[in-house]
Amino acid sequence: MNKQIRNQILNLSRLIFNEEEFNKILYYLDGNLLVDLRLFIDEKVDLLSAISEMDNCNNELNQQITLCNELEDIVIDAYLEKTM
Repeated sequence: MNKQIRNQILNLSRLIFNEEEFNKILYYLDGNLLVDLRLFIDEKVDLLSAISEMDNCNNELNQQITLCNELEDIVIDAYLEKTM
């Protein structure tokens, strides 16, 4: 994975995840475990979506969901690039 994509993943992750979750993301990136990273992000999207359903007017939560989806797309693209 090139440095620019890695930095993009890290920068978005800092906006979304707490410190413990961010450390897990670093672990996945350092181990080049992109499938596990995508699944981890997907779980976060599911959690945020469930919370969002209970709190319909939370714009910050909706923004985090959007960032998570963007992050997931970047990770999927990185994985596809790696496998080609």
